[in-house]
Amino acid sequence: MKLLLENWKRYLSESHNISHMAMDIRDAADEYPEDPKFAIKQLGYNILGIGQGRVIVKIDNNTVAKIAYNDNGVEQNEQEYSIWNRTKSNLLVPVYDKLDGYITAAFALPCGEDCEGEIEKRKNIVRKELANAGVQSLVDIHNLMNWGIHKGEVKLLDYGS
Repeated sequence: MKLLLENWKRYLSESHNISHMAMDIRDAADEYPEDPKFAIKQLGYNILGIGQGRVIVKIDNNTVAKIAYNDNGVEQNEQEYSIWNRTKSNLLVPVYDKLDGYITAAFALPCGEDCEGEIEKRKNIVRKELANAGVQSLVDIHNLMNWGIHKGEVKLLDYGS
């Protein structure tokens, strides 16, 4: 019981901190619409990447937050959360939770060029799994940056198109 309470307190604390980060990121993007990526980088968070609609922030060695900073990012998070819950595929990096403006997901190491052979093997399998789950618009699985290594396996880590 004590461990359960400690984990719950940790979860509340982390989600509170992520919520603050999410507000900071959205505020920075809103204040500097001409260059939101530059404004977001100035915040000093442990940013792993910035895309067209969301920022990936490392929370700890197991978790990242994908924080939306525009409508495109919100849609990406919705789609990724939905795809994960429909498939629970072992070829996708797990998504843990969806909260206001962000999702939390498993941390994965970048793949790099040494994974290209394994990625090629997995692309068609991922396409079939997503199609079987009713995903109409296939994600950008050709981009090497969308793949990572999670628990020793090559997996698709960005599947919100």
